[in-house]
Amino acid sequence: MARLRGLNTYLEWDRGFRGWLVAWFITAVLALIAQAVNLLRTGRTGAVWWSAVGAKAWVFKAVLVVDAVWGVGVFVALVYGITLFLREDRATPQFWVRFYIVVTILGTAIYILHAYRLAVWRESSVRTVLVGWGWRGAASAFLLPLVWAVYWMRSKRVKNTYGTASPAQYAGMATLTRADLGSIHQFSGRNRNLLARSAQAGCFYCQSLFDPAEIMAWVDGRQLETGEMADGVTALCPRCGIDAVLPSAAVSLRAEMLTQMNAHWFSAQ
Repeated sequence: MARLRGLNTYLEWDRGFRGWLVAWFITAVLALIAQAVNLLRTGRTGAVWWSAVGAKAWVFKAVLVVDAVWGVGVFVALVYGITLFLREDRATPQFWVRFYIVVTILGTAIYILHAYRLAVWRESSVRTVLVGWGWRGAASAFLLPLVWAVYWMRSKRVKNTYGTASPAQYAGMATLTRADLGSIHQFSGRNRNLLARSAQAGCFYCQSLFDPAEIMAWVDGRQLETGEMADGVTALCPRCGIDAVLPSAAVSLRAEMLTQMNAHWFSAQ
């Protein structure tokens, strides 16, 4: 699952692919499939609308063009956003918040545009069309994106998984001092013996927790002479490949500690 880190589960219950994050992923995949179907449907009906004639034929053609551009844009955005999620990219929360807000605003406008097109065809008012469609479908279509936007902004699981939580937000643990962060950092180097005595290891770059037995690559020590990764003494994270691995035999591997370490040592990257 190295390439699909977004589906990783961690030992901490409030982090990783669990709970509402699973529900969100299912809805995102279903939305992608639905959008692909809508694009095919738009392509099939496009010829009919494009052949419309008359004084108001431009309305049908304009709506068709807007619908096609909107459909392709949403489809591409969904593919990109799901890809970010599967890579557990740190830009994932920010992307999905913006995506859902844009979908809500522009989606509402396009919904009304479709109502206008139908009103022109039926020679009725937009209000009549909207009332005929009912508000239940519109509410579910536009309210759901807002719900997911709030989830990506406020969820503790999202903050813990993507490292977007501020260290001060963690109850029960004060912000570590610069000296503390330096003391902890020393255990990320030449740590093979400590890891051999550890039940767990944690990386403060990707903030993953894993079994030390998963570590296959080591650097420093004899590795500098032989070139063999198995001869080293400093662990490389099996998830991200960075030498930022801490052993549980020396450090208490808590999510808030890994977040603070990441913010201190990698914030400039």
